[in-house]
Amino acid sequence: MRRDKCSVRDEVEGALQVLDHQFDKHEIRIETDFRTADDRVLGDEEQLKGVFLHLLLNAMEAMP
Repeated sequence: MRRDKCSVRDEVEGALQVLDHQFDKHEIRIETDFRTADDRVLGDEEQLKGVFLHLLLNAMEAMP
């Protein structure tokens, strides 16, 4: 696992882009509100994006 400084916002936005078509297909509208000036964490960018992808997929599947 790589441990670099990475932006949480960038990884969330990347995950949202990957799933954009599926959200449209299910008529799900996504709103984001990033308020922090510094959102950097120490971690692996790809693994972090994977976490957000799974969370978003699970949330989408749980919706009626």
